[in-house]
Amino acid sequence: MQIGELAIELVRNAYRAYLLNNNISVFRNSMIDDNAPLVLYESKWIGDCEIASEEYRIVTENDNIYVVQGKVVFFNKEFEIYSTRSTVITVVCSKKNDAIKFEAVHNSGTRKKVIVDKNYVDKDTYYRTVMETLCDVVMEVDIEKNEISYDKDKYRALFWEAPDFKLMDDWFWHICSNFVNKNDAEKLDIFRSVDLEKRFKSHNYIIETKFRINRGEEEVWVHLRAVFVPDMDMIAVARVFILLDDITLEMIEKMQNIEFARRDSLTNLWNRRYTEEQIVKKIKENGKGIFLIVDVDKFKDVNDTFGHITGDTILRIVSSNMLTAIHEDEVLGRFGGDEFILYLNSTGDFDADMKHIDEVVGSTRFRHNESDVSMNIHCSAGVVFFDNPNVTFNQLYDEADKTMYEAKEGGRDAVNVIRI
Repeated sequence: MQIGELAIELVRNAYRAYLLNNNISVFRNSMIDDNAPLVLYESKWIGDCEIASEEYRIVTENDNIYVVQGKVVFFNKEFEIYSTRSTVITVVCSKKNDAIKFEAVHNSGTRKKVIVDKNYVDKDTYYRTVMETLCDVVMEVDIEKNEISYDKDKYRALFWEAPDFKLMDDWFWHICSNFVNKNDAEKLDIFRSVDLEKRFKSHNYIIETKFRINRGEEEVWVHLRAVFVPDMDMIAVARVFILLDDITLEMIEKMQNIEFARRDSLTNLWNRRYTEEQIVKKIKENGKGIFLIVDVDKFKDVNDTFGHITGDTILRIVSSNMLTAIHEDEVLGRFGGDEFILYLNSTGDFDADMKHIDEVVGSTRFRHNESDVSMNIHCSAGVVFFDNPNVTFNQLYDEADKTMYEAKEGGRDAVNVIRI
């Protein structure tokens, strides 16, 4: 068997042992020494999966150095579906005394960057090579001299400029003054000496934060990790690596997913859970306000007369009208069916507050015409004025619910008000 084939076989066996049994001993036993980098991607799949497919190949060959790369797709036992997520392993192998040894191992998801070394790199510079491969920008700080070094081309790709900073302090104040979104400025307050002393005592040498920078007319999310390398006595910083990554797409996707999870799929208003969360927050912040339950009158008749598709359309119109009528800092959500929950601000002027309530509830009144059939659409509302920071959401809901049904029993298309 050729050396390259032996390297592939050893990588396959080690990776299989890790994925199927969470066993890293094969990797450790094959590492050239204890200082060689071993980076393994932790996943909930590991130890609870079957391998659906795998492929290994030599991507670089240089004398007795071989870089083996493998791609593995999982089959999840628990859910019995194929995962769209796969992992990639990249291993730098060398021949030592007729045996294959690992110089470095890096494992990641397919969406992450992977290491593919075109040439063998000695271990003294390997850690920096690993970081430069994985990160958009790597900045190395000489603590004693306060000097900073970095790849200016990579820096320019992230910040759209590449000043020749010599000192760490100059760079730090430059980005804080010219790039960092003012709302995120406090996120960079991570280098205080008292905090660093505590980190060293607890052997916690990595600080990370996520913040926004203003790049031209763009807003870009940056992930910053500061890695503090201790001296031999483990009492002071020997080197600092500042790792910077553009995570804008990741953050946009994350925020979109969060937003999607908070929205009602029919009306695009806040859903039941998030509406409650927002109102509880308002109660704590303001200590007073106006709580409303708004319910479409005779909604069953709407569905029976026009069908559920039209019923859905009616709910969307009601939602849109009320959303237009409330103020920006007020809360409106669909609580289920044809029921809506609102939090409105209280000005302390009852007449002014009632005028606002009438505008919101009145916005739900309109006439729907379809196939020569017409129906007046309107709602009834139970309104609770409260001035008590200790009131609970459930208390407000129960009182508003009773008040709303009294409005319906009184003839519908009405607003019934109480104070608690």
